[in-house]
Amino acid sequence: MGQYQAGTVDVTNGSPIVTGYDTEWLTYVSVGDAFKVDGISAIYTINSVPSDTQIILSTNYAGATQNGVAYHITVDWTPYLHLAEIWGADKNWWFHLTQNLRTIDEFLRAADIYSGSGTFNGSTGVTINIGATLSGSTYSVAITITTSNPINVGAISVESKANNQFVV
Repeated sequence: MGQYQAGTVDVTNGSPIVTGYDTEWLTYVSVGDAFKVDGISAIYTINSVPSDTQIILSTNYAGATQNGVAYHITVDWTPYLHLAEIWGADKNWWFHLTQNLRTIDEFLRAADIYSGSGTFNGSTGVTINIGATLSGSTYSVAITITTSNPINVGAISVESKANNQFVV
C-alpha cells in the first residue's frame, strides 16, 4: 500500500487540523507522511496523528475550505531519499512521480556542486582541510584547521548565499 485513501476529509483554509470520516489514521498513518487533497497541487507533511479521525499538518492548509472530499496520504517511502513509493492503485501517481524526479534532480545537483576534498596551506603555517560527503539525503562538509604555530585560529562562520552557495 503506497497510500492510505479510506473515507473522506474536511479541510479548513488557514488551519492545520484535518478531520476524517471513516478513517483509521492511528493504524495506518505516521508523523512525516504526506497528505494531499485530490485535485489540489499541494502536499502537506503530517505533524501529528491525535486520533483515528484527526491529523494535524505541519503548516496551515492553504486551499479552499472543503467538506467530505477525497484525499490520500502517502505512507510508503524509500529509505534514503524519502521518495514516495508509487503503487498501481495510487491516486495522482503522476504528481508524486514528478515530485520524486525533482527531488532526485536536486540531489544530483548538490552532488555535482562539490564532492571531494581540498587543502589550503597558508604562509602562516595554517592548513585548512575541507571535505564534503553525501550520505543518503544528507550533504555535509567537514572543515579541519591545523597549525604548526601556536596561534589563535578563531571561530569558523558559515554564511548562506544565493544559489545554494556558502561562504566560510
